[in-house]
Amino acid sequence: IKESEKGSEEEKNSADLYAGKAYLLKADTAMAVKALNNVISKTKTVAAAEAKYNLALVQYAKRDYKTSTKTCFDLINNMPSHDYWVAKSFILLSDNYVALKDNLQAKSTLLSIIDNYEGKDDIIPTAKAKLEKIK
Repeated sequence: IKESEKGSEEEKNSADLYAGKAYLLKADTAMAVKALNNVISKTKTVAAAEAKYNLALVQYAKRDYKTSTKTCFDLINNMPSHDYWVAKSFILLSDNYVALKDNLQAKSTLLSIIDNYEGKDDIIPTAKAKLEKIK
């Protein structure tokens, strides 16, 4: 798809997103980051929101909590129409806060999600489970 002249930009972005996720599964973070950044640089669609979230997740996994926090806020502030990925970013943000030993901020972030998120998916149960684990 990526090399085809007939593939739409959105299809090419989706291909990069799936490639990035595949590289993550193979633990090839360098190639994953490259593919994810390709998506992020070319679009502001849901594919870019998911790519940015995955980029923040890679940063978190590398214990680069401050950069992950910055990436989460970038998604939250610049892609607000993608509710699911914004909420996932807030949950990851709370994980970053816990890692940075700011449990109060982590709790506040999770409570905000629980109180305000309206989707019927995994967000609320995930936020509640994480909240229970914070002392």
